[in-house]
Amino acid sequence: MHGVAQLNPPACPETPILGRGWDGVMQGRRGSYPAELRERAVRLVAESRAHHDSEWSAITSVAAKLGVGCAETVRKWVRQAQIDAGSRPGVSSQESVEVGKLRAETGNCGARTKF
Repeated sequence: MHGVAQLNPPACPETPILGRGWDGVMQGRRGSYPAELRERAVRLVAESRAHHDSEWSAITSVAAKLGVGCAETVRKWVRQAQIDAGSRPGVSSQESVEVGKLRAETGNCGARTKF
């Protein structure tokens, strides 16, 4: 096929192929990536950072090896892990869950008090 890049499976043989068939970038997938894949990506970025010129270079490398179609996704996972570890300011995953529960409760209370 002229003008179409040949897609290859992930560079890490133990990386699971997710979704229906291998399309190279998991296009069209719905829902989130498995927690194990997110955790592994964050760990690999931290471990491989010293072997790259920049953090972004490490992130793009890990994203490609794990078959994550967008390096920005891996960057967000890394940032959230840093927030959760307390090494970066921001809303932790736990705080986000708590806020979501409170909003759901508040929304339900408001619906009950309407006259």
